[in-house]
Amino acid sequence: MGVSIFDRLYKDNLDSKNILTHYQLSTQLNGRIYDPGYYFNKENTNRDNALDLLLLTQGWRRYVWNESNLKEESIFFKTLLTDNITGNLRLENQNKKAPDLTPKIVMIFTADPLKGQDIFTTDSTGMFNVNSGHFKMSERAYMYLKPMTPEKPKYVINIRDDAFQTINFNRKDRTENYPLLKLQKEQVNHPEKTFTQLYDVQKLNAVVIATKKEKVFRDKYLGTLDSLAKLNTGNSDFVCLAGGSGRPILNCFMNNHHQGKTRSPVEGEKVTVLLGKNREVLGADYPHQDYFGTREIVYKDPNQNLTEEELLKRFNLKMIKGFYGKREFYQAVYDQVNINDPFPDFRNTLFWKPDVITNEQGEAIIEFYCSDINTIFMGTIEGVSETGLLGTENFKFKVRNSKI
Repeated sequence: MGVSIFDRLYKDNLDSKNILTHYQLSTQLNGRIYDPGYYFNKENTNRDNALDLLLLTQGWRRYVWNESNLKEESIFFKTLLTDNITGNLRLENQNKKAPDLTPKIVMIFTADPLKGQDIFTTDSTGMFNVNSGHFKMSERAYMYLKPMTPEKPKYVINIRDDAFQTINFNRKDRTENYPLLKLQKEQVNHPEKTFTQLYDVQKLNAVVIATKKEKVFRDKYLGTLDSLAKLNTGNSDFVCLAGGSGRPILNCFMNNHHQGKTRSPVEGEKVTVLLGKNREVLGADYPHQDYFGTREIVYKDPNQNLTEEELLKRFNLKMIKGFYGKREFYQAVYDQVNINDPFPDFRNTLFWKPDVITNEQGEAIIEFYCSDINTIFMGTIEGVSETGLLGTENFKFKVRNSKI
């Protein structure tokens, strides 16, 4: 059962939707139904006749719901989302011929080693699924996927995670059956305020706000990868001074320019790169005849100040989100420490729990503390039995401060 207890001030009389109206009426008819709760309110003596008229307007003549009807209806419903994410392990350079690598293995893990890891194989085409068990392993955290393949030829992982795109695309064809209030915008004419200029004020042309805070990653594991990248001493970049002009050339392949006299480039300095015929940047191992022109760039150390995407690419990883753990609704707890807290409790919602489970007799006990608001509180209970029967009930009670 789902139970909610709230201030009657927030009871919307125009919103008569509940679990009965949703599953037994709104989802079975086309279009938006005005006041669907009317047909389920026992105080309305003519609700049965009104319901017949409503069904007749959409061509209903006889409503029989059995197992055969369910099987026929299931044909027209297509599952939009699943609890799996599909991935593909393939060669980075798709023009190369893939070696006979069977099986292809992928490792999935989180930044917390205590949450474990898993290794699974792909099918013959490199396809694999990240299932719900993997997501539970990474509650409120990120997961990382790494191909367990040889370094050459390099394999990379592609992930298809388009759940939100699927939802937004299919929303276009769905009818909203939730009663939406038509808010009227009140037009108020405000007098125009004129700015009064003060002569004894010093004006600033511009204000620049800067921070010295270090780069913060979404996950601590990325910070670890960033530290490992900075410790990498495999940077072979160098610059030379071309022809005594004082212009540093990055990774110059023309030995007559520097004659072996080089230095390491400095992060952020302007350097000249040599371009090939297709405007690609040439390195020290390119032949001289491919030289076409130059271009000036700002040097960036390949192991410093990497973005999250660059870090993941450097270590050949894919990052996906895990399950977001359920959050429990806040409930005040008054014990001997805070029972005499002078600060008033102005909670408008006293209790909200969508997963109350009954015992074998169908009974459940809930406990909650009232707030300091003297008002009438409304309660709503909606539930479903083990056989699929639906039910709803409302109640109310008044809270009164005994000290007044």
